Amino acid sequence: EGPLLGRAREVNLRAAELAREGAGPDLLVAGSLGPTGQLIEPYGLLNREDAVAAYGEQAQALADGGVDLLVLETIFAVEEAVWAVEGIKGATDLPLVVSFSFDMGTRTMMGLSPTDAVAAVIPLGIAAVGTNCGRSLKDADLVVTEILAAAGDVPVWVKPNAGVPKIVGAEVVY
Repeated sequence: EGPLLGRAREVNLRAAELAREGAGPDLLVAGSLGPTGQLIEPYGLLNREDAVAAYGEQAQALADGGVDLLVLETIFAVEEAVWAVEGIKGATDLPLVVSFSFDMGTRTMMGLSPTDAVAAVIPLGIAAVGTNCGRSLKDADLVVTEILAAAGDVPVWVKPNAGVPKIVGAEVVY
């Protein structure tokens, strides 16, 4: 429910158009696709067909709006990652970064290790693999080290943000 229900294409298309306009012709614009927030069947409602369709619709709208690349980020489950890549690649040939969130330290909320995450998506022909968000800089360092070891020649994307402490004055703030 809500005012945006059923408006994914419209919202993503307009967001991409505005970003493209604001960036101008000389800067790259990335379109971000986040997790559905649903658990995979049989634990939740998310199934392959729905995931592929949803990610495909969003990717197509972002591509039509003028983004230069796509970033699938804050992913926790290997199934959702694979289904999302399938939907995205079925909609556009834009370069795709796949980024997992290791919010449980060195594992995702669904227990996925960095090595297993990388192994699941690299064969799908992605442009880069990596991590965003997380619990601490120490954990992020361990995760990035493991991703680097598993990624081979595939570029590694690192975006430490939410959940990583920031130093404010003499305090550490989360």
